Amino acid sequence: MSMVTREAAKILRWQNSLGSLEPGKRADYLVIGTTSGDPYTALIMSRETNIKLVAIDGTPRYGLPALMSRFGPVTENWKLGGAKRAFNLLAENADPLVGTLTLNEAQKRLTDGLKRLKELAIELENRIVRDAILGVSEVTTQWFLDLDHDEPQGLALRPHLPFGPDNEPTGLLSSDALMAAVPLSQLLEPLPLDALAVASDATFLAA
Repeated sequence: MSMVTREAAKILRWQNSLGSLEPGKRADYLVIGTTSGDPYTALIMSRETNIKLVAIDGTPRYGLPALMSRFGPVTENWKLGGAKRAFNLLAENADPLVGTLTLNEAQKRLTDGLKRLKELAIELENRIVRDAILGVSEVTTQWFLDLDHDEPQGLALRPHLPFGPDNEPTGLLSSDALMAAVPLSQLLEPLPLDALAVASDATFLAA
């Protein structure tokens, strides 16, 4: 165990902040309910419902409600395979866009979005959004879905680096090429959102 904790921290010269559970260090740890037998086997064989507490950077973020309430605020309660769990998702430097978003609300939004992929793609193909992508619109800020996919030969999704005699970035699609492509709305189909945990997914093994 020390090879991936204390010794690894020493090699990286991070022993003053990582590698062991001590006051003042940045502790990430997981607590499971098994208290007997070989600890390594217990960890490997544990199910998600065996997890009692998860701490990140010394702050308890997930676990049994009774445990979580002892360490500070609980931002959301959850059920994992029928077992009650609690979250603390408060963060001082959280992005304002997601800082107040609960896991339950995020799940609802993702579920809705995946069901409406075709509809959202049609909105993406709207002229205003398309022009914004090409940089020819007066609209300065537009949000759109940018999928990882294979681009035409000779073009790379990332990085877009200056290249050639004109010093133009690589990987850019011309407006003609974009217009000739198959519309995204014709390629997309509704998708179900995967369950957040195996313990809550009755179809996991079959899938």
